[in-house]
Amino acid sequence: MANIDARITQLIKALERRKLEQEAPVDDLSRSLFAFEDEMASLDEIGIAALAAISDDGEQQILTPEQAQRMVNDFKRDTTRRCVRAFRGC
Repeated sequence: MANIDARITQLIKALERRKLEQEAPVDDLSRSLFAFEDEMASLDEIGIAALAAISDDGEQQILTPEQAQRMVNDFKRDTTRRCVRAFRGC
């Protein structure tokens, strides 16, 4: 019974957090960051390869292909979490 009560308490807190997140206005900077995250999360193999091919002014590669893949995977994970938190409709 204590387990059920603890779970109900967790759900109530989660609902309160979600309500606050939905009521909070999303500013232009946040919208542009969300768009960037969505763009990065949607990269396919060719996009990841292109990301890894970007070099700095000294013509040195900034990211290895593995780092680029890991970065995109992080964006995918973060974007999914943001959608679940219902900051905006996904």
